[in-house]
Amino acid sequence: MYATTKSAASVLVADVLSSLKSCTCKSKPVKMRALLILTLYVSSLGVLHCGPDPSPTELSEDVLQGLSRDGERYVDEEMKRALFGVKRMKEVMEKNQEKHEHLMKTLKESSNKRKGAVQLATEAELKLQKAEEQCRESLRTSFMECRPCLEDTCKTFYTSTCRRGFSSFSFKVEEFFRKLSSQLETPDQVVNQNRDNLNQTQNSEDPDPDLELVRLNATFSQMQGKISSLHNRSTELVNKMHQEFGHGFWVAFTTKLKPKPLSPTQESPNGGFFMGMGRLGSMGLDDVLEEVYDFGRAVVEDFSDAMTDVLDEMQEAVDEESWQQRDTESFPSWSWVPVPFPDMYLCRQLRRQAADCWQLQRLCESCQDTLVKECPSVRELHSALEETYLLLNASRLQYEEMLQVVQKHTDDTHTWLNNMEAKYGWVTQLTNGTLGPQNIFGVSAVALQVRDNRFKGDTRVVLNILDSPLLTLSVPAELEVQDSAFIQYVAQEALAHYKQSKGDRTGTGVISVFGSQARYSLRDQFPLLTTKRVFWKGILEELLWFIKGSTNAKELSEKGVKIWDANGSRQYLDKMGFTDREEGDLGPVYGFQWRHYGAEYSNMHKDYAGQGVDQLQKVIDTIKTNPEDRRIIMCAWNPKDLPHMALPPCHALCQFYVIDGELSCQLYQRSGDMGLGVPFNIASYALLTYMIAHITGLKPGDFVHTLGDAHIYSNHVEPLKVQLQREIRPFPKLKILRTVEIIDDFRAEDFEIVDYNPHPTIKMQMAV
Repeated sequence: MYATTKSAASVLVADVLSSLKSCTCKSKPVKMRALLILTLYVSSLGVLHCGPDPSPTELSEDVLQGLSRDGERYVDEEMKRALFGVKRMKEVMEKNQEKHEHLMKTLKESSNKRKGAVQLATEAELKLQKAEEQCRESLRTSFMECRPCLEDTCKTFYTSTCRRGFSSFSFKVEEFFRKLSSQLETPDQVVNQNRDNLNQTQNSEDPDPDLELVRLNATFSQMQGKISSLHNRSTELVNKMHQEFGHGFWVAFTTKLKPKPLSPTQESPNGGFFMGMGRLGSMGLDDVLEEVYDFGRAVVEDFSDAMTDVLDEMQEAVDEESWQQRDTESFPSWSWVPVPFPDMYLCRQLRRQAADCWQLQRLCESCQDTLVKECPSVRELHSALEETYLLLNASRLQYEEMLQVVQKHTDDTHTWLNNMEAKYGWVTQLTNGTLGPQNIFGVSAVALQVRDNRFKGDTRVVLNILDSPLLTLSVPAELEVQDSAFIQYVAQEALAHYKQSKGDRTGTGVISVFGSQARYSLRDQFPLLTTKRVFWKGILEELLWFIKGSTNAKELSEKGVKIWDANGSRQYLDKMGFTDREEGDLGPVYGFQWRHYGAEYSNMHKDYAGQGVDQLQKVIDTIKTNPEDRRIIMCAWNPKDLPHMALPPCHALCQFYVIDGELSCQLYQRSGDMGLGVPFNIASYALLTYMIAHITGLKPGDFVHTLGDAHIYSNHVEPLKVQLQREIRPFPKLKILRTVEIIDDFRAEDFEIVDYNPHPTIKMQMAV
């Protein structure tokens, strides 16, 4: 299949070629810039395909109109299927939101129990500390006499009575008595030891429960915002196409549907269409519903399995507690009066905690009278503390298990939403264009190659579909125009081509290619674009803002740099699910990752000094101490923090390279807006290279710019055509006006751009 256009392409090609021919600048990257824009636009329009046009055999206007009507009905039905897919996505998302809220409530309760267990353990430690301080001196001598007998008695009982686990039990007993002895020797030892146990259950690497709750809610809110946006655009399209789709479809779409049992056999999405055009039953909606609701079933099954595991463990704990309570009522476990303990029960108790060796103290004469008199409460407090540790560990495990359930539900929902958006989301892009009933599908021409008075080769069909430019499709020769399979093939291929057209996050429309690279010399020049004036103050202030580690868009705005205002606005933050975040708070974006990588982010006002990894300073230190290192890298892409960012980083990673006293930098940029962002990014990282070179005593070398998704927004095409016609002028120079030794000491007044002679500014709208 080939796609070509009869609009705008030839004009743009002529403009770009003219610009390239007139370029006398020695800077090779300037040509590369123009060639990249040419490639982006031309490749997206399909004009790179060249070949002889077939000798046309014209069909009558009536035949073309008939083909157009049949193709239009097919596209109509596919649009309806996609719209119903979006509708069902929203309904499933509403159900998942209910599940999410229930899970979050359970997770919050588990978090509160965990906090309560920590409080109980802390209180038990304080009580034990006080009791031990009171009896330590008098107890030390008596305990040293008691210990050998009690330790041996406990081990002997276990080996003769209990069935399994002697080696691990023996270690636990020895460890218990060793700790108890050391506690008696060192007044503070018991406190420190218990605090170690408590800290073990509160490992600093464990996620903060409150931050986890906020993160999960934010992620789900973002998904809700996405599905709401898709549904709103779908509703707008349905209202716009009310007459074309019919009132029955409008009612079906706008009426809230209830889930129904799914049929085990589903109609083919395409096979039944041409046998019954115009019937709602021919739309293949059942398979749409099944695909969407498959996710619901899968999540419920996974959720049920996970919850069953959790609840089973909780029930075991309840059963154990009930059994223990019954036994305790019959045989008080901490009574000093000898009672006939059930041996198996004591085995179970000993496996749980070595402190229950005290139950055998009646068998050691040296362990009775003095201990009772001197420290009547210490043993009970030790046991109580171990019980609180067990409770604390159980509450932590329960929280972690519930967290895994919630995280899995969130991840599954995210994956499902992305898959469904890829399948049905194309229809929501139609609201951005001028779609109407008159341009859903239309065949303009059908050309048949004629050789020796016979039809040979593929048929070429020129058509328009939805809001795309004219397309030329190649249809296999074996398909005859008069066959229904001919227009079915054309409609399917045209719609497939339309769906494959690159969409974008902003909904503006985009032309893109993947993978490009340019190199700019920083030797005695600074790569600031000259075919239009670039906002130098914005470049400088934003970079200083990054270096500061700030995430507050208001700080830039107060200096007259508004480039982050849209992403920090109340409307945008709410749309992204950050409803509790203060306006202007962008989350852990670029500068935060440069200076505090790995730190937990809370808000834009917190002082994060000393938290996380200071990547920027590490880069500078490595350049000074080990310039040959191949790992001088700074990364703004942090998967853990992506859900908290107002905008994930476009310029994701940079690497520095030192040779012959020169510092070079390569930037990998995952996504680049060629009209507005890329000129800004080139100058920004060139400036960063100048600054680091200045601090480390090097000279600037090269800046290498590697782009992943290089794109032009559709509303930037005309301004870029104007820009391409302009004469390319020499790059300016950059001067650093004073000696600076620390990266944080740079100020805006330290820099001067010399000999900058750009063309006037070209207005381009920012896509958010």
